[in-house]
Amino acid sequence: MPDMLVAGLQYRYSTIFADLLLDLGLTLLVATGTSGSVLTVWAEADGLRMKADPFPQPRVLAAFEGQLALGLSGQILGFDWTEQRYGDVDRRNAWWWNYPSRSRVTADSPCTDLAWDKTGLWTLQNQPARITVQASASDSRVFWTLPVSASPFAGRDGIFSGMAFLGSVPRFLTAFPTPEVSGEDTAASPVPAGVLMDIRQQQALVTDLWSPHSPRVHQRRLWFLNSGLGELAEFDLHARKPRPFFRFPGFARGLVCHEDFAFVGLSSHPDPGLLANSPLAKTSAALCCGIAVIHLPTGRCHGQLEFDAGVQEVLSLELLQTSIPRVR
Repeated sequence: MPDMLVAGLQYRYSTIFADLLLDLGLTLLVATGTSGSVLTVWAEADGLRMKADPFPQPRVLAAFEGQLALGLSGQILGFDWTEQRYGDVDRRNAWWWNYPSRSRVTADSPCTDLAWDKTGLWTLQNQPARITVQASASDSRVFWTLPVSASPFAGRDGIFSGMAFLGSVPRFLTAFPTPEVSGEDTAASPVPAGVLMDIRQQQALVTDLWSPHSPRVHQRRLWFLNSGLGELAEFDLHARKPRPFFRFPGFARGLVCHEDFAFVGLSSHPDPGLLANSPLAKTSAALCCGIAVIHLPTGRCHGQLEFDAGVQEVLSLELLQTSIPRVR
């Protein structure tokens, strides 16, 4: 596993991780939250490359047709992206920021998830919990808002942490009650209270989850992260049952799927409230930060990228497809 040092980032990666990005022609984007940067990660014939762009606590990413949305604490920035072409045929394209930002959207509460498609930019926000879609600067509408009677937390405030699309609209949400960190008893004896919800049927499909995040429908399967267990899980849409799929040594947050692979973000130092209210608190000294790749047909780890310094938190991942055809 090669050791690398770039702009204060110290990281290691498995050769198979770099080979996969190269084979699939992918560039990986990583929002690092409190670490304060968006990382651009790609592979060339001689190994992995990484570029860091500073932003104040980048939280969530979404890309669509050469455009990128980046959610910060109180705003969403929009950028155009272009591929940097190299003359050497052995080198891949890399994606680069185009400054200044092409658009700016102000949010009245922090966004927890973003998605972009032909309809527009979809935003999941709290306070109150709602999903909005913005087709243009002057065309924005609320797609869904949580009815007061449908709160899954019996009057407690909650965090709606991720949305998954079924067809062309959001259908599933992950949510959990706002962590309580003031009382020692609560931190010492946490209770799993997170849910996976079907917003069309207004019901919880799965309960007793640990701070779940990042639901995604991929290959007709609903995936989500049972974050406080460091777990990738699947919900069978036909049998209506969840099952654990893979366990990681880190707080799992940020999931993006491509073909037969799932890229999962891992944090060694997530939000203290989330960590204190999860089973991972018992092994916090041994948690790692990075990205793991899971081969979905076999359920095996297919390479990893680990950060030893410079990044302690991963909040969101996105993949960009290069236009160069595969050569391997």
